[in-house]
Amino acid sequence: MRRLLIIYTPDDNIKKMAEGLKKGVEEAEFQVVMVNTAYNRTGISFAPFNIAAAESPTKEIFRGKIDSSLAKFFSQFKLTPGQEAAAFAAPRFFAAGKALKNVMPLLEKEGCAVKIFFEAKDYKTAVKFGRDLKL
Repeated sequence: MRRLLIIYTPDDNIKKMAEGLKKGVEEAEFQVVMVNTAYNRTGISFAPFNIAAAESPTKEIFRGKIDSSLAKFFSQFKLTPGQEAAAFAAPRFFAAGKALKNVMPLLEKEGCAVKIFFEAKDYKTAVKFGRDLKL
């Protein structure tokens, strides 16, 4: 069975989208583990997962700043080099693309191959994307 690790930041909207993604990929027969960057500080092995997905809200309208807890999370845990990864961001006016570009380097710095980029507009969009996710 394929396994997905969803790493999401402490934002209610992002949590809903992470839950939507989880629902969609479970329908596509993935096993899913969700990790909130603010509350998980214990060791996590990324090796058992086929793909890791990192989500963050867009904090500024134009500059695309992302939640600082995501960078802190990645500084404490190491992903498996060569791990496939996905970057997700919640759109906020003009900055969603910039937010994605800020999430991607965090994953790439850990040796991940970011192959999927997605702007999760709402729960339904995340569910649909999860159903359609192909590895």
